[in-house]
Amino acid sequence: MIGYGRVSTPDQNPDHQTDALCAAGVAEPDIHLDIASGAKSSRPKFDLVMQLLRESDTVVVTRLDRLGRSLQHLVNLVRDTPTIHSPVQLQQNPHVSTEPDFEQ
Repeated sequence: MIGYGRVSTPDQNPDHQTDALCAAGVAEPDIHLDIASGAKSSRPKFDLVMQLLRESDTVVVTRLDRLGRSLQHLVNLVRDTPTIHSPVQLQQNPHVSTEPDFEQ
């Protein structure tokens, strides 16, 4: 599992995201955090996650808005990124999954 979190400004504390990702089973070295506005196109840790991602991995985020800059960005991300075929798990909404045969 690979965890990703983001805060918008340096004065925001990402500890709650890190704690939630650890609670979801992500090892601390596998958690990557950006300090960047969601609208900002440069997110170095997000880019690293996309490079590290393999088909057998699961990306864990606390909320979808941590992963994508907008709904359209999320749609494009899933559609255009070959490695995003890996499932995305929402820590706050575990009943939501991107796996095609997911059943509640």
